[in-house]
Amino acid sequence: MELLLATGNAHKVAELRAMLAPLGVRVLTPDEVGGLPEVEEDGATFAAPAAATPGLAGGALGGVADATGGAALVGAVVLATPVGAVAATFEERTRGRILHAEEGAGGFGYDPLFLFTEPDLPQTGRCFATLDQDEKGAVSHRGRALRALAKALPHLQER
Repeated sequence: MELLLATGNAHKVAELRAMLAPLGVRVLTPDEVGGLPEVEEDGATFAAPAAATPGLAGGALGGVADATGGAALVGAVVLATPVGAVAATFEERTRGRILHAEEGAGGFGYDPLFLFTEPDLPQTGRCFATLDQDEKGAVSHRGRALRALAKALPHLQER
């Protein structure tokens, strides 16, 4: 199976390819298919920009830090048909808090500032930039959204 990932973010492309490869899914980028139109991210939901272009997309920092520093990373993955009809939408969250100073050398984007705080998981209390790809993928917003997509793919292919 091939899926078109509607993002130009090389870090997201690498992360999503690594997550989907074990499922036998080949991820294509806009550059590999001749490009896609730019999408203005001005929708009312996290899924809106993902739904504006066929393929997968995702990830935005959701929830501005409150007095206790609480936040959520939100990943929206929209699966669309080749003609652009939305087949399914998956939105997942990862809870944590925003740090005042960067930690760790790994990851990208908000990873050095996002402390994972969900209880009873081995990653709890660690900054995303200190986790390896598998550790992060197990609890991240994108990892959760992609696992939801993967679980739904066999059913969606039957349609």
